[in-house]
Amino acid sequence: MDLSIGDLARERIEETIKLTASLIQFVENRLGSRDSLTSAMTALNLMLIEVALVDKDFLLTSNHPSRLFLDRLVEYATLVTPGDTRAMTTIADLLMELHGGFVGDAAAFTSGILKLEPLTIRLIKNKQQNIDRVMSRQTASELREQAKQSLIRVLRSVSDSCKISSDVLAMFRQGLTDSLVLKLLQGATETEIDALLKPISVLWHPKFAGTEQPMPDEELTDLTAAIDKAAGLEYERSAQLNAAIKRALELAKQGALASSNEGFELAIGEIFPGKHALWRPVPDFDER
Repeated sequence: MDLSIGDLARERIEETIKLTASLIQFVENRLGSRDSLTSAMTALNLMLIEVALVDKDFLLTSNHPSRLFLDRLVEYATLVTPGDTRAMTTIADLLMELHGGFVGDAAAFTSGILKLEPLTIRLIKNKQQNIDRVMSRQTASELREQAKQSLIRVLRSVSDSCKISSDVLAMFRQGLTDSLVLKLLQGATETEIDALLKPISVLWHPKFAGTEQPMPDEELTDLTAAIDKAAGLEYERSAQLNAAIKRALELAKQGALASSNEGFELAIGEIFPGKHALWRPVPDFDER
């Protein structure tokens, strides 16, 4: 038996609701179910039903404006952070605007596509920028870690297991370490850092550390120049680092630079917080 016009209309309405229900539910779930959005999605459903009464196959036609609009709406909802109130308001306002100018054809959906596309493109760009920022932070973190490990290797080579004065270690804690890490990040090699530290290592050499023998003025001048080269000139350094350097130099000049039971091995946990495990002797070749 042939269906009446009313039956055909009911069939198309039911089919349209069935086909679009999951899409509309997805968008609501992503954007957040609020009264304003629910009203807007109801308005969208009404527009789709009106289009279905004119063209029953519109959802099966990939380039139909109504179908394209739904695709763009789902793309936008997929990119949005779930529960984004601003995005929800944007879509609700857009749908109500389209509904206000809807006259039963697909022109409103074409207009909707033109308004949705730049919003989607902006979301894509923002997400890419966020990814780039995260990658940059990860890369910077990895580079800093590599620089720290490089400096640890150099410190191990120049310390020669000597006991270091707490006043000398204070220089490293107050900023000398940061300065050397920065030089490594700027491209200095471990060999170049080693060359910067070798002249400074006189501060923990048994000849001066832990004795009452003052450092000669000539050697003190050379030492001061070496520290300036490694840590930067006085005006470039923090007040804390300047004070630590001044104290170490004064004690060296007086022959009062006492040694202690603390070496770089013991102090590494303070110089590089959380990295103590990196400071361990390198086994001889036969022991590996």
